[in-house]
Amino acid sequence: MLGALFPKQADNTYRGQIAAIWIMVLVVLAKCAMAANSAFNTSYVASAADGIPLDRFTGGGAEAVIALFALLGLCQLVLALIAVLALIRYRSLLPLFYLIFLAEQLSRKWLLALHPIVRNGEQSVGVTVNLVLLGLLAFGFLLSLIKRRSAGCRAVYSTRSLRVSASSLIRAMNDSSGIGPKSLPERRRTATLPSAASRSPTTSM
Repeated sequence: MLGALFPKQADNTYRGQIAAIWIMVLVVLAKCAMAANSAFNTSYVASAADGIPLDRFTGGGAEAVIALFALLGLCQLVLALIAVLALIRYRSLLPLFYLIFLAEQLSRKWLLALHPIVRNGEQSVGVTVNLVLLGLLAFGFLLSLIKRRSAGCRAVYSTRSLRVSASSLIRAMNDSSGIGPKSLPERRRTATLPSAASRSPTTSM
């Protein structure tokens, strides 16, 4: 599990379930739309989507809330764009991004429980959307940790092929340098012949 969350190398090798990729695509698209809307259409999002009564605030209270909403939307947009980069180029970090998004959603719920916001009447649309995103993130996180059977088979096959290639390369290098074992006919040809002195009979003086 830790190996999937914190891979040694950030690359495009992803071993989790394919469904987790599509769930992350949906989550990232939703977050990009929500973040851009919060950053550039802040007053409407704060009052309509999140149900904050801006008209009841006095002085500069409404302007402060709008500015904070815009800054929060910008942070959310940057995080979503980084997740887009992970989907395109660094899919091995997908479980880690699921964990980051889950931690962000749960931390937001915890902070709102500590500091509740007075809203207009019934439950706002933003709260419902965030609950749906939380469920998708939890489900996608579990899928991203489950390894595909085909991915494991490919890893084993690549390891075996790497070993075979390495052994073939070593044999080729040994043969080219003359270290490799000689064939049987070559051994017979290179066998030492008895010297002429040993073949001629000894003569006595």
